[in-house]
Amino acid sequence: MDPPDASAGGAGSRDAGTTDAGSPDAGARDAGAATIDCAPYDAAKLAWQIRGYQSPWRTDDSSSYHPVGDDGLDGIIVGHSVDQGHFSGETQGTYGPDGGVRLNSIAGYSCHPVSGCQGTTAIARRGRVVSSVGFAWSSAGDRLIYQIDPVPPGSSQSSYWNQTFLGTNGPIAAFAWDDWHPPASTAVTAVGGDGRTIWQRAFPHATEAVAVDDSGVTLLRFSYAADLVAIDLDGRTLYSQTPDGTFRDLQAAGGRYYLGGRDVFRVADGTSVVTLPFDGADKSVLTASRLVVLHANGPQRWALSSFDFATGTLLWERPAVDDKWGSFSVSGDRTVLIDPDHVLHVLHPDGSDLVACKVAPDVRQPLLLPGGRLALSRYPNLEVYDLP
Repeated sequence: MDPPDASAGGAGSRDAGTTDAGSPDAGARDAGAATIDCAPYDAAKLAWQIRGYQSPWRTDDSSSYHPVGDDGLDGIIVGHSVDQGHFSGETQGTYGPDGGVRLNSIAGYSCHPVSGCQGTTAIARRGRVVSSVGFAWSSAGDRLIYQIDPVPPGSSQSSYWNQTFLGTNGPIAAFAWDDWHPPASTAVTAVGGDGRTIWQRAFPHATEAVAVDDSGVTLLRFSYAADLVAIDLDGRTLYSQTPDGTFRDLQAAGGRYYLGGRDVFRVADGTSVVTLPFDGADKSVLTASRLVVLHANGPQRWALSSFDFATGTLLWERPAVDDKWGSFSVSGDRTVLIDPDHVLHVLHPDGSDLVACKVAPDVRQPLLLPGGRLALSRYPNLEVYDLP
């Protein structure tokens, strides 16, 4: 297991609980003259890449890289996935705009048929990266902001059935520690921007998801009970409700939350503010101003739709491919999607093309980065391009 890089993040030598899938590699800066055809725009030119490996003889012998998200500043979170026989795992790290490693092993997972699966998560918001094991770093990779122990005293971290969930809006982070041993329970700790405890609560159910709204309200979605609970900055329950149990997503931003179904809810009181004209989302991204939803649009057909929260109206809808391997992403007020004809579109807020590029059928997980750059996965490599 790779601990956080002490020279980059100042995190010391504590093991972050991530996988032994290997450390992220620095990107190759002399990436050559590779381009993507963006006619009638200029070509997109390869800025840097990280090359993976796939054995030509064995499907279970590979090392691949893919974009996970931006780092909350000007860089990117990269996942390094490894398959070696019965073992599979992933390590996530952050990279700067030049392809250099900033933070090593901020999160990851490992799976083995004997030892089971274990994993951690990381979320980047407002210039910091927070890990579910209790670290918060500057996205620039120059300092450790805080380090806490998210596991309540007396709890064991060694059990396969215990796991930590994380939600953050940047300054505030909520760590939910699950104990699935009967009777299942959750201990939740919310901390401020300096790592000091704001509140702590215990619940008699295992947690399924955590989100922290921009207002500081924490939302918890429980397993089995299927209840959602909203908690204010004083640790008091604002309300609890039982939404549609079919949809298990949870996102919060701009005073709204979304579970993947037909309705978008108000964080303050749990009432519905927008009802979508279809049954639910295959994948969605909620921002402070809008909701972007990938949904079925007929047999074997998919559409990407953007809804405005101010009016609840549909802003635009575009054809897309199934998101099984990653077909779209949202960065600020712009959206990137791959359509069924393998054309990658970078969209303005109104849904019109800023630029469109023909890509290979194996291109997945497009991500728009600051400075007019585009990251994408072309298995087993990660490639970062300068857009025209």
